[in-house]
Amino acid sequence: MGAMIALAAFGLFAAGCSAGGDGVKDEGSAPTAQVAAETSPGPKASGGLTDVRVKDPLEVDAVELLRGDPKVAAWLTEDLEPCTPEGYPIDVSYGFLTGGRDPDVVINVLTCTDTVGLASFVYRVNGERYENVYRTEEPASRAVIDRGDLLVTQEIPGGKDPDSGPAAVDRTTLRWDGTKFDRVHWAREVNSTTVGQDELSGLEKTETRNES
Repeated sequence: MGAMIALAAFGLFAAGCSAGGDGVKDEGSAPTAQVAAETSPGPKASGGLTDVRVKDPLEVDAVELLRGDPKVAAWLTEDLEPCTPEGYPIDVSYGFLTGGRDPDVVINVLTCTDTVGLASFVYRVNGERYENVYRTEEPASRAVIDRGDLLVTQEIPGGKDPDSGPAAVDRTTLRWDGTKFDRVHWAREVNSTTVGQDELSGLEKTETRNES
C-alpha cells in the first residue's frame, strides 16, 4: 500500500515509569546485536515464527510476544520488568507494512528512566501465529510506521558533554519487498552544537542515500 494506514497505536509505557521498578536494566550499554545489513549502515531484517498464536490482531500482548519469540535476545526478555504497576517500558503501534490482510505490529522496548530505545521489532500475521520479520537490538534506536514504510532512527553518542544530546542521528527507511525489508533511504544528521571539529572526524560526513 502506498499510504500508511495507521489502525491503532497503544503506548504501553506509562509516563511515570521511573517511579517504580527497573524495567529493562539501564546499567551500561546493552549488547549490540549482529543485525547490520550487508549495505551498512542499516539494520537487517529477520524472520521466524513465534510461539504466540493470533487472537485479536489489534490487541497484542507485547510482553508475551517478545518472550515467545526465540529470536529476541535473552538479556532483553530476562531483564524486562514493569516500570510501574500500570505497564512495561514498551510502546506498540499497528499498521500495514508487509501487504498482509491483517495489520503488522511494531514494538519498541525502552528504558524506564529516560525512555531511550533498546530494541525494535516488527511482527506480521502468518497463519495462526506471529512471524518476526524485522528486529534491531541497537541502543538508542526506535522504529515507527511512516506512510507504509518502516522508519528506524538511531542516536549516535558523542560530544564532551553527555547532557548536550546526541552527536548525530541516523534515519533509515526500510520497505517491504515481499519477503523482507530492504533499505531505500539513509541519512545522517550531525548536531553541530554538540560535536566539535575534532570529534566530527570520528563520524561519517552528513550524507543522504537513496537506494532501489
